[in-house]
Amino acid sequence: MATINTQCLHDVSAIASMNNTTNGWAYTISNALATFGWIQANDTGQAVWAATVLTLTQATVSGGNVVYAYSSFTGPAPRIGMSVIVTGFTNGGNNVTATITALTPGASGNFTVVNGTGVNETHAGSATTTASALPGVSTYLYEIWGPGDAGTQFYIKLSYGLNASSQPSLKVNMSTTTNGAGTLTGTAGTEQTLQAGANSGTSLTYNCLFSGSTNYFGMMLWRDASSSWNAIVAVDRSHTSAGADTSTYVNLFASKCVSNGSVTQTLVFGVGMATPLFNSNSGGVSQWTAIYPNYNSNGGTVSGLFNGTIAISPIFPNIGFFDWPSLMLSIGETVDFTEGSVISTTLLGATHNFVFSKNQNLAFTVGFNNKGTFIRWE
Repeated sequence: MATINTQCLHDVSAIASMNNTTNGWAYTISNALATFGWIQANDTGQAVWAATVLTLTQATVSGGNVVYAYSSFTGPAPRIGMSVIVTGFTNGGNNVTATITALTPGASGNFTVVNGTGVNETHAGSATTTASALPGVSTYLYEIWGPGDAGTQFYIKLSYGLNASSQPSLKVNMSTTTNGAGTLTGTAGTEQTLQAGANSGTSLTYNCLFSGSTNYFGMMLWRDASSSWNAIVAVDRSHTSAGADTSTYVNLFASKCVSNGSVTQTLVFGVGMATPLFNSNSGGVSQWTAIYPNYNSNGGTVSGLFNGTIAISPIFPNIGFFDWPSLMLSIGETVDFTEGSVISTTLLGATHNFVFSKNQNLAFTVGFNNKGTFIRWE
């Protein structure tokens, strides 16, 4: 379990606003998933945020392919689907631009590319991956990730880009399989586009919070932005009454989406994708299922304090039967908690930490302005 509390740009005027390793918003999301132990799928065409440089030692011909051995690398770990520029070999036929089709990963290892001009050669060379350029309007770079635990496999697809107004845009979806080229297959959900907003420029950053492990992931984006940019994405598995993971289903929560407000999608393994619960984005009334009343007709604020204890409510899955709630999200009254505060509470038999926000979209997640959102913070 780990948390990341950092600052990110809200901008797509240049690729550096997305891929900068200090505050690029897309790179930061990608790096959080890798840090928490999620595994990037080998689908071709995925985003490359920073160049990887591999130190090569040998080229070995195998049919119409060449296998390049590397002794070390800098930058992100190499993966299948990356485009590499190979240079430095004495035989020019080994110096090519190609796509990695197979990989033996590690601090040292080898990768395979299609190359009909290669020859066997032991020599020092290098291979550099090609970093992605800024996408065009209404165009997206994507990544696909799967959990790093031993549970039933599933994938989440994150697409980063520019909407029709050249504003930052993030899309999210999940499925049981992929086709190896970026398309979600098997049992797939409905892609959701999170709300964007005007570029903040290349110097102004906002607080982004990430929490996760190999089996769950949550992010609260641009939490302290004064405009309506803030949003949440959270993923976790089904649980026992003691909080242990099961492989019955997986939940995906997204807020606040362009057309659908706050969305719940639940993939029940062996059954299918439950109908996404969402609202029409009117008045902020959410379809995240909680035991708190999620609508206050007068838009006022009330306290959940009773008998010396402040109430919060977890969020429940949409699966067609009653089950234990998600450990990723909870809600509370805005008057009861300060912005950015961290609380500890007992949920499903163990103590868990949550961080709270009631800013803009995060306050609208449940009800009018009278509710705020917690995400798991551990």
